[in-house]
Amino acid sequence: MANYKEIKGFHVQSLSSDPVASQAGGGTWASGGTIPAGKYVPAGSAGTQTSNIIAGGASDPPANSNQVNTSFEYDGSSWTAGGALNTTRFAGSGFGATNTAALIVGGSASPGSAAQAVSESYNGTAFTEVADLNTARGETFGGAGISTAGVVYGGRTNPGGTNRAQTENWNGSAWTETADLNTARGELAGSGTSYTAAICVGGYTTTALTNTETWNGTSWTEVNDLNTAKYNSGASGGSPSSIIYGGNSPSGPASAQTESWDGSSWTEVSDLSTARWGAGKSPYGTSSSALCSGGNSGSEAVTNTEEFTANLNNKTITTS
Repeated sequence: MANYKEIKGFHVQSLSSDPVASQAGGGTWASGGTIPAGKYVPAGSAGTQTSNIIAGGASDPPANSNQVNTSFEYDGSSWTAGGALNTTRFAGSGFGATNTAALIVGGSASPGSAAQAVSESYNGTAFTEVADLNTARGETFGGAGISTAGVVYGGRTNPGGTNRAQTENWNGSAWTETADLNTARGELAGSGTSYTAAICVGGYTTTALTNTETWNGTSWTEVNDLNTAKYNSGASGGSPSSIIYGGNSPSGPASAQTESWDGSSWTEVSDLSTARWGAGKSPYGTSSSALCSGGNSGSEAVTNTEEFTANLNNKTITTS
């Protein structure tokens, strides 16, 4: 009598690359190192799960009254004090591959959460002011790329509360305005390892958004929406594979929810252990290796860090 392999053959499926997170069966969050001081709505964060920086922000609510210029660096297990920002601010953006080559961009500052245009580069020791943005913006906006080739997008300009759609590219010395987002918004999640492969997720206009847009270096394209509207979330990875975590739910409270993007749709995966909004993130990370640091749990800034790792599904193949 014929057996299985005589009927079906015996060929093992081969993939040209590793599966993305949604193909990998989700993932889990685990505890990381404790930040030396509570911090939320940072001026910016950059890097990966194992080489990260979180700079500026607020030590406690309200942010306008509790701004800080401190930064902390993460090595994959513990946080240490880094250099201080030259301009104290919160709710900005950041990008860069490591905690020794990062850019912290824009943000909000007292009084009145006034939008900032200042950009500062970080070399692992000190911040240096570089060219200003063409359009000042704060209230948390997206950033992607490396310290010499990046992109920022979205945000909000105060006073006035104008949501921004402008996208600006950074070439290491100057900013250039390019194509606008399809939906102007602030308090969005953005990330990407390349300035030509970024993602813009969620955010807030007059309400929480589910909108997702991807960037190819030239234009923004609307793609499938999040399952749950949220704003002030963290993000890791870009297009076509990323995750978004935490943030404010549509009704306002801090969220623990995590969603994974596979290039075509969003899938809910494991929740954070601590619900939070305005946390530090790993914009140069991936959908299978992300960092969530600090944030606001609903009434105060927190100091705990969580690390996300994707779970790969293993298949057992028998020969008879």
